[in-house]
Amino acid sequence: MKHWSDKIIKSGGTLRWSATADGEPGPGGDCIAWIQEKKIGLLGADNIAVEHIVPVEEKYNKIYKVGLIPLHVAVLEMLGCPLMELVNPEALSEDCAADGVYEFLFVWPPLNFWNATGGLCSPVAIK
Repeated sequence: MKHWSDKIIKSGGTLRWSATADGEPGPGGDCIAWIQEKKIGLLGADNIAVEHIVPVEEKYNKIYKVGLIPLHVAVLEMLGCPLMELVNPEALSEDCAADGVYEFLFVWPPLNFWNATGGLCSPVAIK
């Protein structure tokens, strides 16, 4: 049985180029089943919402009964997979490329807030 431990942190260039009139880049509702199948334990991105933000993603809005952000509802509420927003993976990717080591312990200690639905964290990659 595979544990919910694999992490995905993607870069769509949002921190460098910002969003466009078409919305922000990122995964949409069509990857919800894949995240569940692969048992992804954390999903992070360099944009403000992780997922692709568009006015309406009707197909998935009907399935998951949410108006704007189907990935948030499905991944956070239904799968219990945390989302990391505004991640800057550039330094880590450069370090991995420099030494050829792409495996590391990823530690994500949240601030100690009770009954919070989101908050700041200080992620660390230990090689």
